[in-house]
Amino acid sequence: MSTVATPKITPIAGPYKDTISIALSCRTPGVNIYYTTDGSTPDATDNLYVDGTPVVITSTTTIKAIGIKKPAWQSFFDNTKWTADGLTGYGSWDGSKWNSELYGNVQLIYLEVAGSWYSGFRPTKVRVTHTAVANFGDLTVYDNLNPREGSLNYESLTEFTFSLVGSNSNILYLNTDSDQNADAWSITNIEFYGPLV
Repeated sequence: MSTVATPKITPIAGPYKDTISIALSCRTPGVNIYYTTDGSTPDATDNLYVDGTPVVITSTTTIKAIGIKKPAWQSFFDNTKWTADGLTGYGSWDGSKWNSELYGNVQLIYLEVAGSWYSGFRPTKVRVTHTAVANFGDLTVYDNLNPREGSLNYESLTEFTFSLVGSNSNILYLNTDSDQNADAWSITNIEFYGPLV
């Protein structure tokens, strides 16, 4: 996870005789700035700074600010992010998509994370785009504490979004499969919604 710079408060702290207008900025792109005026440490539940709208100070005040990356959809898709070569892996990467592999009588893609992109990542949704397949089965996203899973059954949709309620640990596995006796299929994108990484 990349770090967020400490927001800059302008003008700098000091004694001022008159009412002053405070501007907040952050050199890290894609962040929301939250601030407090009582000296407490801010978080995402505090005042959201609106760019171009100054904070007007009329008396002695201690301002603190924090930058938090804005949530967005981000693709974590290719074989630098996932592998099917683990102990339980199924499927194959052909350079542009993940292809299913026959397991018993279902077409399965079972991916394990590769690299460290998931470390500390706390997404709230996952979106999987795939080729059409009859009777798509289950999507399961696991972390190292609890499974987040949902059963999906439909015949023609090629994209779905699944909420990760209370995701509090690292993404470790993504498991998708068709219903019995379905044709081979492919995953063409895997995206997560959360703070920008």
